[in-house]
Amino acid sequence: MGDNGVILSWDGTNWTTDISGTTAYLLDVACPSTTLCKAVGGNGIIRSWNGVIWSADNSGTTSYLNGVACPSTTLCKTVGASGVIRSWTSGTNWSSNNSGTTSYLNGVACPSTTLCKAVGTQGTIRSWDGSNWSANNSGVTTTLSSVACPLTNLCKTVGASGVIRSWDGSNWSANTSNTANYLYGVACPATNLCKAVGDLGTIVSWDGANWSADTSGTTNELAGVACASTSLCEAVGELGTIVSWDGANWSANTSNTANYLYGVACASTSFCKAVGGLGTIVSWNGTSWSADTSNTADDLNGVACSSTTLCKAVGGGGTVVSWDGSNWSADTSGTTNYLFGVACASTSLCKAVGDGGTILSWDGANWSADTSNTTRQLYGVACASTNLCKTVCEVGTIVSWDGSNWSADTSGTTNYLFGVACSSTSLCKAVGEVGTIVSWDGSNWGTDTLVTPNELAGVACLSTLCKAVGDGGTILGMVAQMLNDISTGFALDIFNSTGCLTGITVTEFASNHPNAPVVLQTGRYWTITPSGCTSGFSGTLTLPTTFTPDGNSTVCRYTGSGMIWNCAHNGFSTSPNNTVTRVGITEFSDWAAGTSAPTAAALTNLTAKAKTRETGKRVVKVKWETGNELNVVGFNLYRAAKKNGTFKKLNAALLATKHPGEIVGAAYKLRDKKVRTAKPYFYKLEVIMTDGTSDWSDVVKVKPLK
Repeated sequence: MGDNGVILSWDGTNWTTDISGTTAYLLDVACPSTTLCKAVGGNGIIRSWNGVIWSADNSGTTSYLNGVACPSTTLCKTVGASGVIRSWTSGTNWSSNNSGTTSYLNGVACPSTTLCKAVGTQGTIRSWDGSNWSANNSGVTTTLSSVACPLTNLCKTVGASGVIRSWDGSNWSANTSNTANYLYGVACPATNLCKAVGDLGTIVSWDGANWSADTSGTTNELAGVACASTSLCEAVGELGTIVSWDGANWSANTSNTANYLYGVACASTSFCKAVGGLGTIVSWNGTSWSADTSNTADDLNGVACSSTTLCKAVGGGGTVVSWDGSNWSADTSGTTNYLFGVACASTSLCKAVGDGGTILSWDGANWSADTSNTTRQLYGVACASTNLCKTVCEVGTIVSWDGSNWSADTSGTTNYLFGVACSSTSLCKAVGEVGTIVSWDGSNWGTDTLVTPNELAGVACLSTLCKAVGDGGTILGMVAQMLNDISTGFALDIFNSTGCLTGITVTEFASNHPNAPVVLQTGRYWTITPSGCTSGFSGTLTLPTTFTPDGNSTVCRYTGSGMIWNCAHNGFSTSPNNTVTRVGITEFSDWAAGTSAPTAAALTNLTAKAKTRETGKRVVKVKWETGNELNVVGFNLYRAAKKNGTFKKLNAALLATKHPGEIVGAAYKLRDKKVRTAKPYFYKLEVIMTDGTSDWSDVVKVKPLK
């Protein structure tokens, strides 16, 4: 289906060309049965399939028809330009529905005869209840391209800037898409599977809870991860799964084992050890994985390598085996308790943890027991230095080593914690059940924003780059943030980082931004500065507000030009804090929360300057800027000899906007060459809105030309 009325038909084996009877552009098709299909397209064209041939329907409109849905053989809905909705009822004729909007409608979905959703420009969503169409609050002003509804209480709509909104039967709310690319289509074959596609080959997948972050290349459970550099991480898991990070992507490695791998450690980019069931140890040499002889048949749960000549692996029955650069041999641990994790801060300090609060300490020669001050099962341990180690366990317990003793930390969670990593004494991450992540800043533990509901089993941190792994092949990337004077409610979640983003510094100012228009003058703004790189990532930004937010509130980025701000809105909250959220953040500068998007008229910055060319001819250069062009069609420039005189239009045709229908501003200029010497001129700009009304700038005067 497409240009020139092309319709292709699949018979279960091959595709063949149908005779459509039209050369019009066909944009969508719906088939409620094998003997009824409806295809729609340009100029109001509708073609109908009866199981044998295509014939023409009288749509009753010449408007472009962009989408069609048929929940039954006696009811179809098609939507299009200028808010047009046509309805096929009783299987006989098409009639007009009152959509209640003039917005361009791009798609429609009908999970039943009494529920349809139509989406379009400016965040428009219209809902059919079996009798009438009414407005839904989408929470966005972004163009919506497509909609899919597997059930009456589950719909997904996608659009510009990676926007995804979700319907739960009562309201639309924001989903985090983890992409800023334009999404054109969405399909949901089940409630726990949707696929959205868009620009640059983008495909994002919904699993019933979240849209995917990193693509791991596997759905196997991942239990451990280690990073030797920002361009080498190794994650391991069930069935001998090993996936490798190269700084940009995860790809599958051949592990040469089918045993479950529970832990991995990397002393360098060409030296890693992974351990697992039945004494399995496999070794990475920078090119491939090969089997080591462990000299044990006990399950090995964790491994640590302080150098290429010292590794310790721990497991069932108190097993500890040691690597000396050539071979693995057994250590005497002094316990028969199950050991889950091990960490080595140096060749003379390692800590192993396990059942019943067991903690063992290696001094370079022997293992001895530490007093842990807990009887809980300890799952993981990390050591940033010889006087800072952290071990984690059930019900959110974290116990800390200060070089002499172990004492309890307040973690802020009661969820089980399975893994911990410390890249420095001021940065540790602990992960656990239901996607729990808590972060240590050198003094306290705080809770990170939930990114996935999947259980997280392992985490690794190299400087400020962290990777967490878990159920369903989940892999998360985390970036360290330095927050200065930040109000409660602020949140910045980074996804899809290629690894070059090493840190983010955020500073809040209790004043208006010097270039803020009226709607952004709310007494607060933020500067966000990235370290390492300025691209190659996307994220979600939530700003706390000094006002009560609503569906018009926005999160805006200063473009660095005049009073031009890039604004968008994907959700808001009034409990527990007043906040506004925006997804698809791909660059940083200055940010502010606004009561609404700046209007074009409020941000029209008109200037005029006279100039004499080398040829002696005079010219007036007129410039203006817009803050956004969501509801702007174009401009007309007028000139008069007196401020209150008769203004004449200078442009023959409407000066079109650069970003029609988008919350993005632009700069414009026009040269008035028909000017005389020693004479003042007055200019004003007419802003033509999508509803046909006009907004006017102030009048500006150009001094007499010399």
